[in-house]
This record gives sequence, C-alpha cells and structure tokens, in this order.
Amino acid sequence: MKKLLVAGMAAAAFCGAPALAADLPLKAPPAPAPVYSWTGFYFGGNVGYGSDNRDVSFIGDPLDFGFGIATGLIAGRLSPSATGALGGIQAGYNYQIGSGLIGVEADYDFSDIRGSDTFNSSVGSFQNTAQRKITSLGTLRARAGFLPWNPLLLYVTGGLAYGNTKLSITETFLGNCLAGAGCETASSSGTAAGWTVGGGAEWMFTPKWSLKAEYLYVDLGNRSATLSAPVPILLPGNFYTGSTSFRENIVRGGINYHF
Repeated sequence: MKKLLVAGMAAAAFCGAPALAADLPLKAPPAPAPVYSWTGFYFGGNVGYGSDNRDVSFIGDPLDFGFGIATGLIAGRLSPSATGALGGIQAGYNYQIGSGLIGVEADYDFSDIRGSDTFNSSVGSFQNTAQRKITSLGTLRARAGFLPWNPLLLYVTGGLAYGNTKLSITETFLGNCLAGAGCETASSSGTAAGWTVGGGAEWMFTPKWSLKAEYLYVDLGNRSATLSAPVPILLPGNFYTGSTSFRENIVRGGINYHF
C-alpha cells in the first residue's frame, strides 16, 4: 500500500511539472548590439580656440623711417601675438573600409582671433602699434583614419585653408600730429588662401551622433601694410612697411549627425 501511495505521488508531480514550468516567467532575449557604420554624409557644428606667436617686422626708407628704426625712435619689430575663439559648421562624407576610413570634410568658422602690440620710443615722442586679426576661417580637407574599435575613429587630415586676415599699423608723433612724422595709419586685409594639416579623434556615441576633437595647424601666408608721412618737411619717398605671417594653432571640438 505504501509503495502504491509513493508511486501515485511521483506520477502526480511528474504530470504537474509542465504546468509549473509554464507558469515561470520567460527571460527576455538580449538586446541587439548597436550597429555603428561610418559610411555616409554627416553635418554638424564646432567651437574652438586659435593662437599664434607671429611678429610684425618693419622696414623703412634709409633717410627717414629707416633712420628712425636704426636709432630706436620707432619700432623695428612688434609682437602682436593673436588669440581668440572661433565657431561654425562642418559637413563631410566618410567611406568605411573594414577598420579603415577615408573621407572629405569642409568647414567654415567665424573667428575673433586678434592681437596687438605697442611701442613707445625712449628717445622721442613716437608711438607705434600693430594689430593682427583673423575674422573667418574655412578649410576643405581629406581625412584618413582607422577604428581601433568601431565607435572610435582616429584620423589625420590636411588640405586647403582660407580666411579673412587683416594687418593694421600706425606711427604717431605724440607731440603734434601735424609736425615731424605726423600721425599715419595703414592696413591691409582680404581673403587669404593657404594650407592646413592636423589630426583628431571622433567617438560615435550613438549610431547617428558623434563627438570629435581635433588640432589643425593653419598657414594663411603673409600680409604687408605700408604707410608714408606726406609732410612737406620730410624727404620724399619715405615709407614704413610692416610685414607678418598668419600661422595659427587651432583646437576645436564638435558634434556631428550622420545620415
């Protein structure tokens, strides 16, 4: 009798097992890993900072401004190192080949990179100033990089750079602007073209959005400005020319949306 009772209980437990298993909660399947594809067009914005340490060097005619430079009356060199912020937009196209990537990017930034310097002569009442500005900066660059793991891109870049540069110089006789060398100003400005090279990193934090940080060295060439003092007591043909180069260090951060 006891054996029959035990056998009946075992059979009941066995028959009820499927019902109990059906009542247990099912474990959800794991979420699929996000797919990061770099191939395609993208568009975004950036902000950054630019700086340089370029001098303005001066030359003058031998008998007038040149004599003033040689005797320390006026400046032979000024150091208006320029710094400032910039910001704008960029757009480009990437093509991913395995763990490698090639692409092209264009950008345009408004900038306020500027610097000025002043010279006061110790043996006279002359003052000289020089100011350098970059009010816009754009590039058109190729990019090439690799993906150490898929969301992270490390790249090098280089190509065309262009921007609006300006150089202004003044020469002032503090005693009386109508006497001696007078008070004269000259400037030169316009769009300058050059080249750029650099590198950076970009992190795709969702399948459509990425953050980037990059460094660019930008060379926008040279600019000169010349003034003369048309005061009758001075010898004719006088000139005072300041020359400088625009070679900038640019650090930027940005965000991109990938189509």
